[in-house]
Amino acid sequence: SVSPALVERRNLELAVPGTYRA
Repeated sequence: SVSPALVERRNLELAVPGTYRA
């Protein structure tokens, strides 16, 4: 199963691309 924290982080990554890759 996927933890809510990972899902939320993934949603943030999709919503704001580049923030975690900067």
